[in-house]
Formats: sequence, C-alpha cells, structure tokens
Amino acid sequence: MCCNKNLRIWNTILIFSIFIIATTYIYTITLHPSNVIGESKISTLSHIMNRDNSASVVQLTEEVKQLKAMVNAKNGVFDNIVRLGNVDYPIFVPTIFWKRRFLTIGILSSASNFDNREAIRETWFKFSESKKKRPVGKYEQLDDDDDLDNDNTWGAFFIVGITGDFAIDSLVREEAEKYQDMIILQVVEKYNAVTRNRHSNRTSFIKSYSVLPYKTHAFVQLSVSLSSISGFIMKTDDDCFVDIPKVLDLLHEQEERKNLYMGRCYSAKPERDPSKRWYVSKESFPGESFPNYCRGTGYFLSLDVAIAIASTVRNSKHLKWYFEMEDISVALQLGQSSKSEDVTPIDLGYRKIAGHGVNGYLFKDCYVCHTTRESKGNLQPLMEKLWKDRKI
Repeated sequence: MCCNKNLRIWNTILIFSIFIIATTYIYTITLHPSNVIGESKISTLSHIMNRDNSASVVQLTEEVKQLKAMVNAKNGVFDNIVRLGNVDYPIFVPTIFWKRRFLTIGILSSASNFDNREAIRETWFKFSESKKKRPVGKYEQLDDDDDLDNDNTWGAFFIVGITGDFAIDSLVREEAEKYQDMIILQVVEKYNAVTRNRHSNRTSFIKSYSVLPYKTHAFVQLSVSLSSISGFIMKTDDDCFVDIPKVLDLLHEQEERKNLYMGRCYSAKPERDPSKRWYVSKESFPGESFPNYCRGTGYFLSLDVAIAIASTVRNSKHLKWYFEMEDISVALQLGQSSKSEDVTPIDLGYRKIAGHGVNGYLFKDCYVCHTTRESKGNLQPLMEKLWKDRKI
C-alpha cells in the first residue's frame, strides 16, 4: 500500500516536471524564436559550393524559409525581393532608393560596422552641404522636388546582411529606419576563406562562402529594377572615401553613357595554393586566368551594362552566377551577358582609385581612397582628415 502511494507520488512529480519543461520550451519559442533558429540552422550556404544542384536546391529553399522565419519573428519588414539565380531573397529597401538620380552608390558594409557607417555619414556624405572653394553645391542628393533629369543628383546606400544575433540585427534595423540609407539583404554575414587546422600548425583551405557577391549583385539588380537611376551606378566599401565632385565630373566627361565599366583594372591568375588566403579551386574557376576586372575599392557601371549583368545573374541556373570574390564575379557575369563583346574595362589608374598613402600625393587626385592599410582599425580620424582636405 505504501509502495503504491509512493509510486503515485513519483508519477505525479514526473508528470508535473514534464509539464513544466514543455511549458518552458513553448514559452522560449514564443518570446525568443532566434534561440531556436540557431547558427547551425542558418547555414552560410558553404555546403553548396560543390555545385551539387540536386541536393542543394532543396536545402537552400529550406534555409531561405528559416531565415525568413527568423526575421519575421523579429518584426523585420523585408517587402522587396531580389532573384539571384533561381532563388528569391527578401530585402529591405528604403523608399528614397527608388527615386531616380544620375548616380547611385552602393557601399558594402558588414552589419556590425556601425562606426564605419557613421564615419562616412559625417564626412563624404556631406559633400552636398559644402559650397566653398569649388562649386559643389550643384552636387546634391536628390530631394522630392528636384529635377529628375538633373545630371548632378546622387545617392548612396549601405548594403548589409543579417547576423542571426538579435541584438546586432535589431540595432541595424533601428539604424536603417533612422537614416533611410541602408539596404538589408536577408543573407547571413560571413566571409570565410581559410582556416587553421586544429590538429596541426598548417593553414588549410575550407570551401568558402562570402556574402559580398550577394550584396553586390542584389544592389545591381535593385538599381535597374525600377527607375532608380538614369545614369550610372557605383560600388565601393565602407572603408573608402569617395570624392563626390570629382566622381561626378568624371562621369560627365564620358561622351557616351553606355558600355562603360570603369575602375582600377587588373588581370590576374587564380591562386591554386590551398594555403593561401585567395585560393581558388579548379572546381570554382577552371580557367587559367580571370577576365580583366575592376577592383572592388570603387568601380562604375553605365546603366545598360548594369542591366545586362543583372539580367544574367537573375536568369542564371542555381548558383552558376556565384563566385566568392565579388569584383571578379561582376566581370565574370559581364562576360556571360549580352554586353560581353561591347564592353572593355577602362583602367582609371592607381592615382584615381588609390589604395595607399595617407599623406601622399595619391589622395590629392583620387576619386576613391581605400583606407584599410592606413586606418588600422581607427577609421574616423582618417576620414575626417580626407574630408577636411576637400571641403575647404
């Protein structure tokens, strides 16, 4: 009798414990869905680099659903779509982006690079406010009442992904709503290239995934989807300084605004050493040399070229469009497009697209100044120096 009573007590305790655990789990899902959709679920798509289409299409579709569920749970509003290959990606685009302008600039930025974005807002984003020395007053960002055919209008937008970290993604969303200068693509931020083997001192290559080509081609596609531009698009990074007046003068000098692809041009061969950072497997790129391409520091595309690239990527089968180095990816897709025979990259030279020399003559003439080597993680003072040298 006593044993039966004890057994009933233990059964009651067990049932009650199961109930508490189940209730706690359901409560956690309801309030913190991001904890359920963890990093292991939000794949970085690196597994599909082997081009196994039959298996990866289904997996990719599932990942998109998981990403969408995560963002929706965080009250994200991704009411636009870009198609890269045969996959649709939700994307947040501020309303002002769709206003037509002469030059639209896409700035690739990591979601967590809050300081870099603020440094740019406090410097070269203000070129339209500077009216000293040179007549930069005409180089203004487009307002509602501006002439849509004004060849001096420009706009710049940061392109970021999502991290899966609730705190960071929430701050990014607040920043985007505050400034209306950010495009948020529903793809996970990741930039793997190589990793060190835990069991040895050797550096070994892992099949890489980079979000950069997704951001670049999403921006190109958005820029030609509606009447957002009437002249050129430009791609740069969040550690670069852009001299807007010089850039607009450069574009105005072009006699024909078509078949243009301009920047700091390179011809290179793929790195085949697996221990190197920029290793490229023959599976990823079987050719002996890359096509001539413009470095990602800053390059320009006329509207017709941008349309051709966007169309090629949009209609590509699965991930045939994808190549992990975004600047080379643009040249590869151009080579597959209807403009492949019409466009030859124009090299603006190292003096115009400068990658080094803080106090050197390069920065006096450059259109785009890449600051990574000089800033050493302290971008704000360098940006301010470049800005002061130009706004006076």
